[in-house]
Amino acid sequence: MNPAYRTPHPLPPAPPAPSGAYVRAWADLKRRRAHRWLAFFAWAPCALLVILTIQAAFGEATAHQVFFWVALPFLLVAFGFMARASFFECPRCDEKFESTWYFRSPFTQACVHCGLRIGTPRGS
Repeated sequence: MNPAYRTPHPLPPAPPAPSGAYVRAWADLKRRRAHRWLAFFAWAPCALLVILTIQAAFGEATAHQVFFWVALPFLLVAFGFMARASFFECPRCDEKFESTWYFRSPFTQACVHCGLRIGTPRGS
């Protein structure tokens, strides 16, 4: 028997991972935007789940009394994530990436000040 066919072939080296200030900035923007949309869509179901649990355990009257105090922390966390995402600064011009004093777009793919597109490497 020839064991040569069982010898694994060496894999080619992986290309180096991109690094630098822009790459870190784009990763931070992606994380901030993911947190913003998760918080935006999750606050109501989470608050509702807590309210239904309280209602099942203590009765309907108690659930209505604590609704505000249960929903408020979820809303504050959601607003915090939304604000954090909207204050991201462009790595090129150091201005707010998705807003000016008169315009705001959470869906923009380029800086509203200098036009730098998301994912652009430094020096481009």
